[in-house]
Amino acid sequence: MNFEKKNSLNKLNQMLEFKSSNQKAKLEEELLSLKFIATIEELLEQNDVNRSDLANILDSSKSYVSQVFSGDKMVNIRILAKIQRALNVSFKLYAVDNNRFQFEKFLVICIEESIFKTI
Repeated sequence: MNFEKKNSLNKLNQMLEFKSSNQKAKLEEELLSLKFIATIEELLEQNDVNRSDLANILDSSKSYVSQVFSGDKMVNIRILAKIQRALNVSFKLYAVDNNRFQFEKFLVICIEESIFKTI
């Protein structure tokens, strides 16, 4: 890996470091909520439902729905259950072993680096 790439990776790692476990937990909460939001947006598009319709389905305000989609409010289980019923879908949840995931990610990086060295 050349110096520029290594320096860029070091800067990125520094930006991703957390001063406390609470900061890391908050980011993880927000990322998980955003994953659900992305899925919900796809479902709305597939079912030709807009956010105003969703507010009616959820029996909530348009403002609340807007805040959820902008990330200002978190998606909660009650809202997910209402969306499931309204759109006749089921959210599936599964766990991924982070240790295995990190190892697989490491292998991909190693392979990519070896490919770039040969170019």
